Amino acid sequence: MNINDLKHTVLVAIGVTIISGCAAFTPSNKGLAAIEEQRIAIVEQIDKSQNWQTNEVLLHYSVNNSAQSFSITGTLKIADRIIGSFPFSEYFNLYLTFVDDSGTGLSTHSIGPLFIYRGEVPDTLEFTKTLIKPEGAVAYTFSYDGSFLGDVGQGGGGADWQISFRPFSKTR
Repeated sequence: MNINDLKHTVLVAIGVTIISGCAAFTPSNKGLAAIEEQRIAIVEQIDKSQNWQTNEVLLHYSVNNSAQSFSITGTLKIADRIIGSFPFSEYFNLYLTFVDDSGTGLSTHSIGPLFIYRGEVPDTLEFTKTLIKPEGAVAYTFSYDGSFLGDVGQGGGGADWQISFRPFSKTR
């Protein structure tokens, strides 16, 4: 093997590792039982505004459901009590999990929105995603995780605040 072949092999290995690592960030809720109160039924609806809220986030959204696809558009707001003290994002992930009629998770998808690493968190963020609805999906749930920073100055050693919500219990 010559030096160019070795360089190519190393670059490919690094690329595969990075791509695999990024894919691993979406949690697998497949097979987990969604808490009944958190399941939102999938019905034929176009542009009907809905709200979903925890004490940390507020989603204002609408869905467009067809036979094969599921589109969701909306805005996300992080609670003022968090952003007031921790105004910079380290990361934030918002997920939608499709569930079947028994509440079992079928597939989980990242639905955004995009936060800039160590960027100031805006008042609201927009998101839009079209997903392929898995066979047997009758409802969906939301989940999230994130970390917010109080300071991103030179040392970046300010305090952080982590939030998360996962409406699932153990496997059935």
